[in-house]
Amino acid sequence: MFKKSDLWISTFHGLANRLLCVHYVDANLPKNFQIFDNNDQIQLLQQLIRSLNLNENKYSVYKLCIISIVRKIRFQIFQI
Repeated sequence: MFKKSDLWISTFHGLANRLLCVHYVDANLPKNFQIFDNNDQIQLLQQLIRSLNLNENKYSVYKLCIISIVRKIRFQIFQI
């Protein structure tokens, strides 16, 4: 018999994240791994631009280019 706590309702990405958190060793990930979504990536790049004292308006176009490059590299490495 299942308990309510044994049931999960989530999105596909939420389920995948939960499974990776439980099975991080099997996935060869560090215990404190993080998944960056699109918003996280943009925020990280904004923080980097600010920390380097660069003009945010000038580099805003580059943020999208950098994210696109990261996605292409990730696809080539992980085939995802």
